[in-house]
Amino acid sequence: MKLNLKAISIYEGIKKVSFSEFDFNSEDDFFLLLYAMYEAKENRKESFEAFKGIMQTNANLLKELSAECTKVYLYNKQFEEQEKEPEDKQKQTEKPLLSKLANTLIALGLDAYFVLYDLELWQLPLLAESLEEKKREQWERERLWTFIGILPYVGKDDFTPQKLFSLPWETKEKERELEETFHLIQSLAKIKKE
Repeated sequence: MKLNLKAISIYEGIKKVSFSEFDFNSEDDFFLLLYAMYEAKENRKESFEAFKGIMQTNANLLKELSAECTKVYLYNKQFEEQEKEPEDKQKQTEKPLLSKLANTLIALGLDAYFVLYDLELWQLPLLAESLEEKKREQWERERLWTFIGILPYVGKDDFTPQKLFSLPWETKEKERELEETFHLIQSLAKIKKE
């Protein structure tokens, strides 16, 4: 068995929450993951309830599949970043559905079989980062061509692509710089008072 995006899509489809909320200590979550991994591999089209019934009557099969599931889960868990995000950021961001990411990767042209069955979970952050970079480059390219197209009609020497349209990451960068400057001014003001 393998913990792949096909299995995670089955898990998320039944559970209706992101796989990132998986609780290894929850028997229901564990059984559902076991079912998802088994179904992704065997493609038996059995219901989750039928699977649970079979597992409850066959202790040896349950023990074997549980050991394999645990091994695979722990293997993938080691690649997760150990850094914790600040609590306020955790509350603000919604947990992403990996099944949606899988569909996005397929829509962008990656081979569906590779994405669903062969792609390792630890590769997802790298792919997401590459997709983000590709999106930024595309937006910047489109803005540049728009700028070039309207430049003859604007006639201003100080007109730049950034003045035409500020992209979201540029705005965040400006806000971060302003915040750093504000903190620097505050610290300098405290030093002068002392």
